[in-house]
Amino acid sequence: MVLLGRSAEQEAVGRLLASTRLGRGGALLLTGEPGVGKTALLEDVVGSLEDVSVLTVTGTEAEHDLPFAALHAVLLPALHLLDDIPAPQAGALGAALTLRPGDPRDRFAIGAATLSLLSRYAEDAPVVVVVDDVQWVDHSSVEALAFAARRLRDDPVAVLVAGRTGEVPAPVDGLPVLELDVLGPQDAARLLEEACPAWLPPDARALVHRAAGGNPLALLELARDPEAANDLSEGLPPSLPARVQAAFARQLDALDPGDREAVLVAAVTGGDVRLTREVCAELGLDAEGVGRAARTGLLSVTGGRATFRHPVLRSVVYASAPDALRRRVHHAVAGQLTEAVDVDRRDWHVAAATVEPDEDVARMLEGFGARAAARTAYAVCSTAVERAARLSPDPADARERLTTAAHA
Repeated sequence: MVLLGRSAEQEAVGRLLASTRLGRGGALLLTGEPGVGKTALLEDVVGSLEDVSVLTVTGTEAEHDLPFAALHAVLLPALHLLDDIPAPQAGALGAALTLRPGDPRDRFAIGAATLSLLSRYAEDAPVVVVVDDVQWVDHSSVEALAFAARRLRDDPVAVLVAGRTGEVPAPVDGLPVLELDVLGPQDAARLLEEACPAWLPPDARALVHRAAGGNPLALLELARDPEAANDLSEGLPPSLPARVQAAFARQLDALDPGDREAVLVAAVTGGDVRLTREVCAELGLDAEGVGRAARTGLLSVTGGRATFRHPVLRSVVYASAPDALRRRVHHAVAGQLTEAVDVDRRDWHVAAATVEPDEDVARMLEGFGARAAARTAYAVCSTAVERAARLSPDPADARERLTTAAHA
């Protein structure tokens, strides 16, 4: 995305990073409506860094209920230093990430270990932690990362968190906030001037400008979609999120049906290319459809991971698929995940594939919740056990599980 009208925001992030290079850490929470340019700002600023270790994670709906999934992704490059931090902290963090046996129930120790490990990792080079789409990061990871972010003082570690206005998790409340507003008329006009294809006449640009309300993502997507521009000329359009989703949906409609199903598999697997290929093979789909979709610009495939151009696009891919197909994909993904490798992710996909009451699945989710509670991921436990209650054939079991969920 072209960055226009963001000089003040770039300077604010730049000041934090400059302070980090001088040995004084800090944190910043970037908020704004979907499509306002939070990710683009982070990529622009962080992409220019040199001699800095960047640890990144982007929250996804697929891993929102997996305890410590995001924390593991962030700390993975530093985990070889785990034994360099105090032993009680190393034990708590190692247990939380299921790297070693132990008692992970001390949330203070897990947060302190996160801070200690980041500080140790920063002894070799300044560290920048980037957490995008924090509204979709699992709660236990948010707690640990927020704990560390609030205590960065004399370590060269900066934490940049980005999330949607009104949807950021409670643990990051209190961090310094940088609110990204929509583009003003002049910057919006410049963005359209740079990005619009030749077919879009000036009067249509004016309609797109007014309809998008200065939202950069909406400006770009509506400007790229002739049908959307025509719709705007026919009267009062629907709400902005619906228009943006409709623009994405029309782009998906241009895909071959088989390719679109392969893209759905990539969305459900969280972009894991290897797992996507295995699931496609099981379902009789052509996994090369993901590559063909990538050539249209809907997503990119690098380093064994498929990344959608925007989180809204991934959501539209999932939401627009038939329910029965989504359940088939979840069931196939669960079949590829072994208990020894990732029992939590497997169980969650089994639950997503189940709609009728099923005591076996309900009991499985109850176990999922118990494991989450043992790792202090109580929000995950509550969600899992509430889902177990809804799948319980026996009303008495359902009531007991709802009580457990409420207690968590």
